[in-house]
Amino acid sequence: MTRAAKKGVILTAEEIISAEQMAAAPEMTSIPGFMVRAIVEAPGGAQPCSCHPRYGVNEKEMRRYMEMSKTPEGLAEYLGTFLHESGLHKSGTK
Repeated sequence: MTRAAKKGVILTAEEIISAEQMAAAPEMTSIPGFMVRAIVEAPGGAQPCSCHPRYGVNEKEMRRYMEMSKTPEGLAEYLGTFLHESGLHKSGTK
């Protein structure tokens, strides 16, 4: 997917780590740096999906999402409600 992005990607991460930490495990880097235009620290940003090993899938919330996202209006309502309830609308932090 990153290769298809002509202008690069905006990467979101649970936590921004140091260059030293990245160098210690280079095999964990799956997006080449030259493709990254910006990095946003977004703790909890994968919710209601999982971010192993930090947190699992919120099944109740996923069911609510599946139901509400059947229409564009329902999806917009869900996103507004979920982002507000989770606190993720405040720069990705709770």
